[in-house]
Amino acid sequence: MANNAFFQALDNGNFADVNKFLDDDQNLVFLKDEDERIALHFAAEVADEATFKRILSLTLTTIDAQDMHGFTPLTIAVMNGKLDFMELLIENHAQVNQVDKEKHALVHWAVVCGQFDALLLLIKHNAVVSLPDIYGAHPLHYATVLEDIPIQRAQAILHVLLKNGAPVECTDIDGRTPILWAASNGNRLIISIYALSPTR
Repeated sequence: MANNAFFQALDNGNFADVNKFLDDDQNLVFLKDEDERIALHFAAEVADEATFKRILSLTLTTIDAQDMHGFTPLTIAVMNGKLDFMELLIENHAQVNQVDKEKHALVHWAVVCGQFDALLLLIKHNAVVSLPDIYGAHPLHYATVLEDIPIQRAQAILHVLLKNGAPVECTDIDGRTPILWAASNGNRLIISIYALSPTR
């Protein structure tokens, strides 16, 4: 089917083929794959700038479309640190406080994925830094247990959250604070939480 070939071309980065498909039928951008993603989801992760802009221009009415997980194209751009694409999406009124089906906000995903610059960009555009997910966990909770990114970046993420009003004493559904998360994980960032908190 043409739509499967279109998604495959997008996913594989065959942008010449993608543009040929769009030349023949621009409505392909509104089709969904088996994970309920539209072309803009793919483009936000893998497209070159020209292809992204073309797909975006055709899908402004569905800019906040959610896939089966509740991810929007902006979520995908945040996860992958695609700052230029983030800017374009936000300029075209993509929602910076959109949450997915587990109530993870974009700030959660910037933190979990270690995307420091994406986090700064979201905050610049008034993203809320203290939304809880379905587990009651705030971005600050996740910032205390980052493991797969350089320690300096993890500390920078933590500092930015605190500087922008993330509450140190927020609790998850089990009543655990970020400090307790850090202690349970044996994470030395617990020291930074106390040191950087404006309330201490």
